[in-house]
Amino acid sequence: YIYMEYSNRLLLVSLIIISTISNNKAQVYNWHRISSSSSIGSVYVGLNYGLIYGLHYGRIITSKKATYILFIDISLPTGNKVIDDYKVKLGTSVQFLNRNNWVLSSDVSFFNQKIQQSFVKMQSIGLESGLQFGFFKEKWFLNVKISNAYSLATHLKHSEAYRENYSTAVNGWYQNSANNISLGINTGYSFKNIDITLSPGIIKTNGFKSSPLLPFFATTNLNYRF
Repeated sequence: YIYMEYSNRLLLVSLIIISTISNNKAQVYNWHRISSSSSIGSVYVGLNYGLIYGLHYGRIITSKKATYILFIDISLPTGNKVIDDYKVKLGTSVQFLNRNNWVLSSDVSFFNQKIQQSFVKMQSIGLESGLQFGFFKEKWFLNVKISNAYSLATHLKHSEAYRENYSTAVNGWYQNSANNISLGINTGYSFKNIDITLSPGIIKTNGFKSSPLLPFFATTNLNYRF
């Protein structure tokens, strides 16, 4: 346990930072085009608690009842020390309903995220999930989405300078029950093997009771299907 009041405040602030930056960015695909490919690769950039960029790769698996995309996603914030902060996700997206161009899909992923500051290094693990529903054509699509990011636990490692002033600060894993919910839309235009997409939305925390300092996000993707 952390016995000093200031250390308790540091723990609370650290967990809030982790839970808010762990915002879900649901993967954006034109499901009307997916069945003709075996893989999809993406690069993206956006505004999500700061300017971020990332890489995404998905392996497409089709069956009679559903289409699955097993993916890995790596995102980084812009800055001088790139490896100080990162987020890695492993998960799957599933299209399980497709009727007259109306598509219902979902995604779930496990994430590992690192955020390093001058007084503490935070390593967080958690789960993300999302649901999307919309209209898909060969050339374009539009859907609405709701997604949730839940941080299960966060490891704190305090800097030596911090521990010199607050010796009772304890390194280790702490349970984190905070989460956030994002609401938005996905839209895009498709060429033969390329999709250009846009995903704006808003973010709510603590069960819709509050909003972060920057309560909105927007990302744009360039997908290549092969």
